[in-house]
Formats: sequence, structure tokens, C-alpha cells
Amino acid sequence: MIRALTTVVVIGAACAGLLVATDALTRPDIEYARQARARALAEALLGRALPEGMNPDAAQFGDCPAWLFRRHEANGYAGPIDLLAFYRSGTLSLRVTAHRETPGIGDFIDHARSSWIPELDGLPVKEWRSLDTVSGATITSDAMRHAADELAGIFEREVSSCGS
Repeated sequence: MIRALTTVVVIGAACAGLLVATDALTRPDIEYARQARARALAEALLGRALPEGMNPDAAQFGDCPAWLFRRHEANGYAGPIDLLAFYRSGTLSLRVTAHRETPGIGDFIDHARSSWIPELDGLPVKEWRSLDTVSGATITSDAMRHAADELAGIFEREVSSCGS
């Protein structure tokens, strides 16, 4: 009995050690890839390279009042929907960076799987606030509309205070 317990503990400790080592070895590469994806997404929305030294991991960044990016979280059907919002001259573009919405139903918010979000790029804030509900995904649609409304208000306040 003690021998079996000792074997289980040794195997468990070895597995834990391997997991810790794997995490330590892969963490820098994973972080670098995540930052590269964040920068590429921001640059795609902006249409050009981000200025040197700009941190696309920041909660908000940009060249106020010309353009601003902001990270945001909306409450979706199956949990939080993480967004990157881009505001320029009264227009708004959104990209979902992570979500747990129902596969097949909530996929319309994922720009890699559906053209729904990219087709809305650059719409005036008023139009984002009055988006139609996607059939079968009412909560997800409402979350996107609410996020756009909330972000529009935040951006409008930020831009109006840039000159101050």
C-alpha cells in the first residue's frame, strides 16, 4: 500500500515538474506570438504600421484625437466577449479577440470565421448603436450593440478631452 502510494506521488511530482518546465520554456514564445497578433490586428484596423513605441497591449492607446484603440469586455451568452475597438472621426470598428459563444451560432462575431464584423468597419457610431439582432443569437447581438454604444460614449469623451 505504501509502495503504491509512493509510486503515485513520485509520478505526480514528475508530471508536475514537466508541466512547470514546459510552461517556463514556452511562455516567452507564446507571449511574443500573442503580442505580434495584437499588433497585427491593430495595424490591420489602422491601415498602416503603429507608431514606434506604441503598446497594443495597453487598455487604451492611439494618437488622440485622430484615432484611438481600446480594449473592452462585453457580457455575452456564454461569458465575456473580449474586444478591440478602433475609433476614428466618429466611426467605429470592432474585433473580437476572445469569446465563448456557442460554436456555429456565435461565430458571426469572429472576424476570422464570418464577414459580419468586418462589413461593419468604419460605420458611424449611430449605426453601431442600432444594429439588427442576428437570428438565434439575440444575447450575443445585444452584447455587441451594447458594447458599441458604451465604447462610443467612452471614445467621444476621450476625444473631447484630448485638447484639454
